[in-house]
Amino acid sequence: MNATKVVGLLQLPDFHQAKSVLKWLHQASPEEFIEPECVGLMKYQWTQFTEQLKKDHGGEVWSFSGNVAVFCSGHLIGNLEALLHWAADNYGYQDSSPLTFYEAQAKEAYDEHITNPDRDYVFMDVCIEGELIGRLVFELYKHLCPKTCANFVALCTGDKGQSESGTRLSYVNSLFHRVVKKGWIQGGDICGGSGAKGESIYGNTFEDECFAVSHTTSGVLGMVNHGRNTNNSQFYITLSPATWMDQQYVAIGRVVEGTKVLQKLENIETYNERPKELCQVSNCGVLVPASS
Repeated sequence: MNATKVVGLLQLPDFHQAKSVLKWLHQASPEEFIEPECVGLMKYQWTQFTEQLKKDHGGEVWSFSGNVAVFCSGHLIGNLEALLHWAADNYGYQDSSPLTFYEAQAKEAYDEHITNPDRDYVFMDVCIEGELIGRLVFELYKHLCPKTCANFVALCTGDKGQSESGTRLSYVNSLFHRVVKKGWIQGGDICGGSGAKGESIYGNTFEDECFAVSHTTSGVLGMVNHGRNTNNSQFYITLSPATWMDQQYVAIGRVVEGTKVLQKLENIETYNERPKELCQVSNCGVLVPASS
């Protein structure tokens, strides 16, 4: 029996077309193909997957390109185009569905993903010296850290207005004030941007909620602190695995879109880890389906 698998970008039609091909193979030849494994990823995780794929397989996939990767019994078939040729040549597959069919599936899957009741999805539009360089999208694990995630969401929306001290409780116009290359990016000081302060929607600080999320990869989002139970508005995004942070910092989510934005921030010229150019959140909020 052959085991097939497709890994691809959840929000693009190529992934859903590849899923359809593999399911057809299983239905047409159940004695030869088991039920396919289908793994839809967001953009940042897809980038991580393809980088690891090239490390694991070396030269044979170094020039790999596409939005999906298809495997049969552990062997890489290739992208969607390679899969279609392979299925047609070996099993007589023909696809009669229009592209709009797969586009609709992609949109439905993406909308369903970002409305998962166990998660929140928020965005930050990032500028360098006033020029928009792109958008970061975060997936927040509110089922693990509901209070900490609620703080982050509220600072993205600005719904809480001002604090008792007069601080605007919003990440809009806040700075990325620290860049540690191959380490992390730090921002969220809404009390001036120096990196010395910050304020939460619960007051100056609030307690550590949960250390369940490990820093095993780049793109982990967490709360900066100055010792136990001193979380405020400041946050960090890891640029490489940093498991030494486990049990010290509360991680609340991960980047799911914005690979190039993080790369540009990491490569900014710094002095004593402070960017020499103004790196700023120009806009932020909750990510909602396009149809909402």
